[in-house]
Amino acid sequence: MKIDGVLDAIKKGGLIPYSKSIYRKKKKEITKKLLENSKILMIDLNLKPDEINRKLSKAREEFVAFYDTDAVFAEDYFKELRDELKKNPDTGYATGRLIARNGEPVNHFGSISKEIYRYDVKKEVMGGPLLIGTLCRTYVIKNNNIRFNEDMAYCKAELFATKYMEKSSKGLIVSKLSYTTGRGLDESSAKMGQSHNKSWYFATTKGYLNNLIKDGKLSKIAQFGFLYLSCTRFLSNKNEYVKLVFDSDEEREEYLAEVGAGMRLVSDDILFMRANALKLDRNLRRYFAMLRYPEKEVRLEYKKLDNKGVIRLKDSEGGIVNEISGLRPLINTLEYRHKEGKEGLFIKFSLPDYMPSKDCDFYFIRSSEEGRVKVDVKRTTELAAITTFFDKEIFRRDAYEAFVPIIDSNKQEISLHLLISGDEYELNLHFEDVWQSKLENGNAAKYWYFNGYIARKEKKSLTVTKADEKAKEEAEKRYISYIENKLEETKPESDDREMLTGILRWRKAYFDRYNEFSKKRIWIYYDKSYKAGDNGEYALRYASTVDDGIEKVFYIEKSSKDGERLIKEGYKVIEPGSEEGVLYALFAEVIFMTHIPPFHKLGFKKENLVYFRDLLKPKIIRMYHGYPITRSSSYAQMGSNSTAVLVASNYERELYTNEDNCFREDQIIASGNPRYDDLIDDSRNQILIAPTWRPALVGKTSPNGKTEYNPKFKDSSFYMLYNKVLTDEKLLETARRRGYKIKLFFHPKFDAQTVDFETTDVVEVLSPTEDMDYVTIMKQSNLMVTDYSSVQYDFAYMRKPVVYYHDPVLPYWRITNFDYEKIGFGDICTSADELAGVLCEYIENDCKIKEEYKNRYESFFVQNDRNSGKRLYEAVRKLTEVKE
Repeated sequence: MKIDGVLDAIKKGGLIPYSKSIYRKKKKEITKKLLENSKILMIDLNLKPDEINRKLSKAREEFVAFYDTDAVFAEDYFKELRDELKKNPDTGYATGRLIARNGEPVNHFGSISKEIYRYDVKKEVMGGPLLIGTLCRTYVIKNNNIRFNEDMAYCKAELFATKYMEKSSKGLIVSKLSYTTGRGLDESSAKMGQSHNKSWYFATTKGYLNNLIKDGKLSKIAQFGFLYLSCTRFLSNKNEYVKLVFDSDEEREEYLAEVGAGMRLVSDDILFMRANALKLDRNLRRYFAMLRYPEKEVRLEYKKLDNKGVIRLKDSEGGIVNEISGLRPLINTLEYRHKEGKEGLFIKFSLPDYMPSKDCDFYFIRSSEEGRVKVDVKRTTELAAITTFFDKEIFRRDAYEAFVPIIDSNKQEISLHLLISGDEYELNLHFEDVWQSKLENGNAAKYWYFNGYIARKEKKSLTVTKADEKAKEEAEKRYISYIENKLEETKPESDDREMLTGILRWRKAYFDRYNEFSKKRIWIYYDKSYKAGDNGEYALRYASTVDDGIEKVFYIEKSSKDGERLIKEGYKVIEPGSEEGVLYALFAEVIFMTHIPPFHKLGFKKENLVYFRDLLKPKIIRMYHGYPITRSSSYAQMGSNSTAVLVASNYERELYTNEDNCFREDQIIASGNPRYDDLIDDSRNQILIAPTWRPALVGKTSPNGKTEYNPKFKDSSFYMLYNKVLTDEKLLETARRRGYKIKLFFHPKFDAQTVDFETTDVVEVLSPTEDMDYVTIMKQSNLMVTDYSSVQYDFAYMRKPVVYYHDPVLPYWRITNFDYEKIGFGDICTSADELAGVLCEYIENDCKIKEEYKNRYESFFVQNDRNSGKRLYEAVRKLTEVKE
C-alpha cells in the first residue's frame, strides 16, 4: 500500500495493514499525520519503554491506542472504539475481537453475540484484554502515573495493562470489530525466541509479580495475569519442549520457588477456574498447587457433590476432576487375540495419576442377549507417560489392561466402569491418537473389521457385531462416503483438501490391490528419512542375504546421498509418503523401528494416519537408534506397542524389563546392534569429537527432519566452549607433534552449524550427512570425546577409549539414567581446559584404555562376535511363525 493510502486510512481513525518497509521509511511522517488527523495517540508497542513513556507524558489526546505494526486491524477499528467509549463515559477501555493467525478467536469473549459487550474485569478476570488493539483513556494513565517499566525485558505491556485495569476495570468489546494478531500467541512453542531466555521467566516473578503485590496481596486481575504468564512459561518447558535456560539446578529451583510464592497469593477460585486463554490442564493446576507449599504433600480426595463424583485437592475447593463420569480413559491398544482357547479383545488404556488408584476398581461389562458379564481390569506399572516440567518428573499416567472374551452373538456391547467408595460410574471410552487404537472418537462411520466381526464406538461404549463380507463392504462404503462428504465441505484452497483427496485414493487402493498385496510378506526397515547407516540399514543388509520369500524394503528419500547409494547397491528403496510407500506400509508384516512413531517415519502424518489405523497390524521390532540413556516413555510398550525389543547390553535389558517399562524376558532379543557388525577397528591417529545436539540451539526443522542454519549459534556457550577446545594451543601442538588429527563430527540435527567451525591443518569439521557416516569415522578414530551421545557405546564396542565432556555450563536437556561415574567408559571432564589437558595426556600415551575402565567394557555388552544382524533376523522369523 502506498503512503497516501495509509494516511487516508489514518484520517478515518483506523489503522490497516501496510508494508513494513514503507512504515520504516515514512515513520515520522505517518506519526505526524496521525497526530494531525486523529484525536487518538497511537502507541506502537514495538517501541522502547522510555520512548513510550515520553509519548504518554506529552499526550494531549483524549485516548491512547496500543498497536503492533505486524497486526492486521479492521478499517476504522480505533475510530469506532473511540466513538463507543464516548458513548460510555463510565467505561475505561475498549477493544474488538482478537483473532489468531489461524482465523480462530482467542480471547474469552470470542463467541459473544451482543454487538456491544460491557463487563467489569474485576468480576470477569479472564476477559482482561491484551494491550495490543486496546483503546484507553489518557486521563486514567496520567492521573495514576501508569508507566511502562523500563527495567523489564519482558511483561512490560502485561504489567501496564494490569495496573490500568486495576484503576479502571470496566471495559467493552465491540463484537463487529476484529484484529488479527501479528505475533505468535502460543508462547509454549519450542521455537519462540523468548522461551530460550531466562529473563523471560524471571520477568513474571521479579518483574510483574513484585510490582503488583500490595500489603502482601494480589488483586484478582493480577492473580489471573500472573497465572496466565506462568502457564506460558511452564507449557514451553513441558516434556520434550524443555529449554535448559537456567545456569544451574539451583537457579531453576529459585525460579520455581518464586512461582510458588506467587501461587500462594492466587486463590483457588482463580487457580481452578475454567478459561480457554489459560491452556491450564489438570496436571499443571496440580503442579502450581504443589509449588505453593513444596514441603507438603498435595493430597487428592473423592467427593460426591450435587450427585456428581469429583476429585479435589484435600481441604480445598479446587477441583481436579469436576465430574468422574466425564473422565476419558485413553484406549492405547485394541487388538484381537486368542487366549486360553477363547477369542476376544485385548484392551489397554491409561489415566493420569490424579485418580486414587488404591480406591478405584475398574472393570469392563460385556452385555449381550445372554446377559451381563464382568471382566476384571489389571493395573500395571508400565510406563504410560511421565509429565515433566523444566526437566523434572512430576506426574505419570497409570496403565490398565484387560482381555475381554467375545461370544457367538449378533451384537455385544463392551463398556468400562469404575467403582469408587461404593459409587459406580460408566466411563466414556476415548481412543488415543496412535495407530494401534484402531477406532476414532466422535465418528460413527469409523469401523474396525476383525475375524468376522465389526467393532464401532457408539455413545460411551464399544459395540461388536457379526459381519460377513457384505456387511464389511457396506461398512467400507459408509466410511468412504464420510470422507467424501468431508472433502466436499472443505474449502478449495485448504491444505486439508489435498490431504483428504490422497486419503480417498490410498484407502481405495488398499482394497483394490488387497488380493495382490495380502499375499506378500513385507518387512520394512528405516533409519532417518534422509540418512541411512544405522541399525535399520545393517539389519536389512543381513536379511537381504536370505532367500526366504520375504520382500525387504528400506524407506529413505531416493534423492538423498544414502538413498542413491542403496539403490546402486541393489536394495529396494521406497520414498516415504509415496503411493508405493503407503501400500507397503499398510500391508507390512514387520516394521523394524529405529525412531518413533513408526508410521510417521514412513510418510504418514498424524492428521491422515487416523484414517488407516483400522487396517494396520504389523509386528513392531524396537531397535533404538542409539542407546536409551534417557528416561523416556518411548521405551515403554504403551508408547510403541512393540512386539519385541532389541538389546545390545545388560544395561538395556535391565532398563526395558524394569517395573516401569514392563517388557517380558521373552520379548527381549539379545542380538546386539546390527550396525556393530561393521565395527572393525581401523584407527588412523585421529581424535573424534562428537557431542549430541541441543534443541534450543538448532534452527527451524524442515518437513523432512533436517534443520536449518541458526545464525545465533555462535553466540552460545556451546559453540564458544567447543571452539575453545578446538583452538587450544597446547592440544594443537601435541596433536601436530604426535601426528594426530582432530575431527569434529556433529549430530545430524547440528549439521547446518558445521560451517561455524574452522578447518585447519589439525582440525577438520565434517558433515554427518554429506562427508562421512558415523560407522566409518568411528572405525578410523583412536579416541572419542562426547557429552551424552549414544554413539559412545559403538565406540566402546571396539574397545577404544571414551572421554566425556560434562561442563556444568552446558547442561543436558534430558534426564539420564546412565551412571557415567560408576559404569561409564572413561574420564569425565568438566571444563574446556580440563578436556584439552586430558586429550593431550591420551595422545602422548597413544590413546590406550586406562586400566580402571577395562572391566567396564567387558561387562557391558551382551554380544561381541559381529553376528547381530543374523541373530536379529532369526529371532524375528520365529516371532512371525508363532500363531497368536
